Amino acid sequence: MAIGQIDHAEAEEVYDIPPDRLPVRFRLISRWRDLLAVIQAIHGLVAARMPLSDGLLELSQGAPNKVLWHIFYWLHRELQGGVTLHEAMENRCDFFPKFCVDLVRAGEESADLEGALEELREEIAEGLAWRQNVFLRLWLIGGSLFIPVVCVAGTMTFVAPQIVAIIAQLGMALPTISAWAIAMHEYGITWVLLLLAFALPTLWLATEYSFIAGGLLARDIAMLTAWVPALGSIARKRHLAGIASILGRLLRAGAPLPRALRSAASSSRSSVFSDGLLRLAYAVEDGESLTESMEKERWLLPASFRTWVALGESSGHLPEALLQIAARYRTQNQTFMRLALEIGMPLIVCLNGAIVFLVYAGLLLPIMRLVSLAE
Repeated sequence: MAIGQIDHAEAEEVYDIPPDRLPVRFRLISRWRDLLAVIQAIHGLVAARMPLSDGLLELSQGAPNKVLWHIFYWLHRELQGGVTLHEAMENRCDFFPKFCVDLVRAGEESADLEGALEELREEIAEGLAWRQNVFLRLWLIGGSLFIPVVCVAGTMTFVAPQIVAIIAQLGMALPTISAWAIAMHEYGITWVLLLLAFALPTLWLATEYSFIAGGLLARDIAMLTAWVPALGSIARKRHLAGIASILGRLLRAGAPLPRALRSAASSSRSSVFSDGLLRLAYAVEDGESLTESMEKERWLLPASFRTWVALGESSGHLPEALLQIAARYRTQNQTFMRLALEIGMPLIVCLNGAIVFLVYAGLLLPIMRLVSLAE
C-alpha cells in the first residue's frame, strides 16, 4: 500500500516508526541524497509561494521511501504546532546538520528564505558529488587490488603446500623464486595486501558514518591523517574548503559572523579546526575583525586563506571571498584525486603483475621439474 493511500494518523503505527526516531538507511550516499531531496522540495514550495505546512503534507503522501515520508510528515506536524522551519529542523539534528539549521535561520531572519535554501541546496549538492566521486575511486582502487590478491592468497594457502610436500618427498630443492614466493606468503605479505584492499574504502565509509552519527571516529581519523605527509595537506585543504564554503553561504544568507563561525565549527570533523573556529568566534564577539583574529591562528590557517579573507573583509565582499577559497581548494583536491588515480592505477597493475608473476612462476617451476623427471 502506498503512503499516500493511508491516513497519516495511522501511518506511524502501520510503518512502525516512532515519532522521535529516524528510519535507518544503511547506504551512505542515500543519506545525503535524502537530505538534498528534502531541501530541494522545501525550496520548491517556498519558491512557489505555497504554504509550507500544507505543501509538506502533500509531499509526504508521495514520498518514495520511509525516511522522506518521516521527515516531510515530521516537519508538517512541527509547523502546524507553531514552530518555525529552522526550529523544526533543529529538533531533527539526526537528519539536518547544524549548518543547515543555521542557514535556514539566517534566511528566515533576513526574510530571504528562498535564497538561503538555494545556498543550502548548492552546498549539499557539492558535498554529495564529492562523496560519490571519492566513493567510486576508492572502491575502484580497492577492487583492482583485491581480486588478484585473493587469487594469490588462495593459491598460496591451498596449492603451494601440496607442491612443496611433493618436492620434499622427491628430495628436490625448491627454486629460488619459489622460496621467495613461499616466504612472502609466510611473512603475511599477501594478507597485508588483502587488508589494504579493504582498508581504504572501509575506513572512509566508517569515518563518514561516524561523522553523520556525531561519533568520535571521524575526529580521530582527521587528527591521524593530519600527520601523514601527503594525505595531511589534502585533508587540511578539504577541511578548509568545507569551512570556507559554509561560512560564505551563511554570511551571504545574512547570518552574523560569530554564529557562522560556530556553525562551521560544529560541522568540521577535525577537532583542531573546530576549536580554532570557536576561538575565532569569541575573538570576533570581543570586537576584533576576522582578519585580526585569524592572525592569532597562523599555525592553523595557511597564508592563502588569511590573505583571501583579509581582501574580502577590506572590500566588503567577505562571503564571495570565502566561496572563492572553497572553490579553489576543492579544485586542488579534485586535481590531486585525479592524479592519484591516474598514477595509482598503473602502479597497482604493475604491483599485481609482479605478485602474480612471482607466485605463479614460483609454482610452475617445481611443476615443470616434476614433468621433466617423469619423462
